[in-house]
Amino acid sequence: LHQSTEVEQDEKAASKKENRLRMMKSDQFHRKGFKEVRDQVEGRMVEEYESSLVKDLRTSNYVMDKDGVKVYLAKDFGFCWGVERSIALAYEAVDHFPDRKIHITNELIHNPEVNDKLDE
Repeated sequence: LHQSTEVEQDEKAASKKENRLRMMKSDQFHRKGFKEVRDQVEGRMVEEYESSLVKDLRTSNYVMDKDGVKVYLAKDFGFCWGVERSIALAYEAVDHFPDRKIHITNELIHNPEVNDKLDE
């Protein structure tokens, strides 16, 4: 009984992998995004997720003193490359398919504000 369960699990994993590979070869799979809308998406990403305050903190060695209050910014502040890419791909898909509803099956990031913007 134990051995058959392992075989079933291996077969299930293999079929999941086969499905994933088949989907990736589909003409509906866009791993690299959509170049024709990339520039406008990059502009939107800068507009929505960058700020002059963060730029000022980075140029002043991540510390700012304002009216006797010191503000520190973590040197690693911001999105990692994978999260930034995921968000950009979501925006690119929306811009590339303006007449379609885009479904994201899970949160891209553990940040409710970002997820709400993606939901709009």
